[in-house]
Amino acid sequence: MNKYILGFIGVFAISFASFAQDYMFIGIHGIKESGASYWCQNMTWEKKALNSSAEYNELKTAFYGMKYDWPGTYLLTPKQAAVVYEVDMKDFSFNCQHKTIGVIQGITLEEAEAKLQQQVAEKPKMYAGKPEILLRWNPKSLPEVFKGKMGKLDVTIRKLKTSNGSPMLQVNVANNTQLKAVTCITDGNVTILGGPFLIQPGSGLQNLVFSNVEEIEFFTSFSQPGKQPEQSFIDELKAWIKGEITTPPKEGETESFDAACMCVRG
Repeated sequence: MNKYILGFIGVFAISFASFAQDYMFIGIHGIKESGASYWCQNMTWEKKALNSSAEYNELKTAFYGMKYDWPGTYLLTPKQAAVVYEVDMKDFSFNCQHKTIGVIQGITLEEAEAKLQQQVAEKPKMYAGKPEILLRWNPKSLPEVFKGKMGKLDVTIRKLKTSNGSPMLQVNVANNTQLKAVTCITDGNVTILGGPFLIQPGSGLQNLVFSNVEEIEFFTSFSQPGKQPEQSFIDELKAWIKGEITTPPKEGETESFDAACMCVRG
């Protein structure tokens, strides 16, 4: 299984698939020694597309068998929309702050997102920041166009078709922050589609096209103002994804990602 939130990198996903897999397993657990104490660990998450709810029970048993700290699992189904989100929480009992990940479901995607907003509004003192949506699950009425935030990046994704009817996604990305960003785009199988791309403040990426793809993810890192040289945080992103991501297969073989071969484009 693939780990998603780790260190300085955020991973944000959206699916446009018509879902031959109509179910998804979500597993959440603590990262050992990541917080002030056992009670204040930061959380990470894993996901896997499923063909049936029966597969979920098998994965759930295996997940709890890993003996993670603070484990929890969720089953996303065709019957409800859902959002997976990340947010920094305050724990007044142990006088600490930690990163948590949660899942909220609703009849529609709009309802699920509204529930998240209401949850924050009802207990604002518990939150040290605004939630970031990591995954939008909308199996009933998948959008032909997604326009919104993927972390701090503004993203527009259009679902199109090639001349032979194969799925295709057109992607525009804008960095409207004051920080330099590096992002790497992968598919749902964590195979690199493009990047790492260096995106300057106020600029973006226009009309990126990915064929035979219906789900994409953004591995994104932002520079620390005045602290990190440009190449430094590009190298940090490359170092993390090395061994975690594969390049597109050649002649039926999957190759390991070689960071030295990746190009950075602004």
